[in-house]
Amino acid sequence: MLGHNKDKVYTSQVNLITIYSLDKLQPVYFRQVAGSVRDVSTIVKTVNELGAENIVMIGDKGFHSDTNVRELQRNEIYYVLALKRNSRYINYARVREGNRKRFDGYFLYNKRHVWFYAEEINDSERVIVS
Repeated sequence: MLGHNKDKVYTSQVNLITIYSLDKLQPVYFRQVAGSVRDVSTIVKTVNELGAENIVMIGDKGFHSDTNVRELQRNEIYYVLALKRNSRYINYARVREGNRKRFDGYFLYNKRHVWFYAEEINDSERVIVS
């Protein structure tokens, strides 16, 4: 998959799967996959090959899909995934109101306040929107 870097130079893109040890506080495994891979099957395969447990997968918005979420849940892998802007989980009416009392709080990012709110989707899932 071709993409461009910060200098607008087009080059092949890759995804890097990195497994960190919470005990050792350092990476313990790396796997490079094609940049066009946007499903979690490679991550599930990697976790199963390692026999790793209590895993949290963190992925960008390209990894968020109903199929990927179901696969992560089926394999008992916790996850944090960015939502696409057109996600049905984002309540834009709340954002447009501009009423900060309807948000749960904020955090600082690059010296900027980022407001967020959380919504329960079901018994086992929660979405945090910022």
